[in-house]
Amino acid sequence: MKRHIIIADDGPEQNPDSELLDSFWQQAINAVPEIA
Repeated sequence: MKRHIIIADDGPEQNPDSELLDSFWQQAINAVPEIA
């Protein structure tokens, strides 16, 4: 959760990799609804 929040704060402008990480977290959240 902490890393997810940091990624959201950074945004794609500051961290181009954040989009890939966001996709990873979305898949993880979809796979495990309890995380969300």
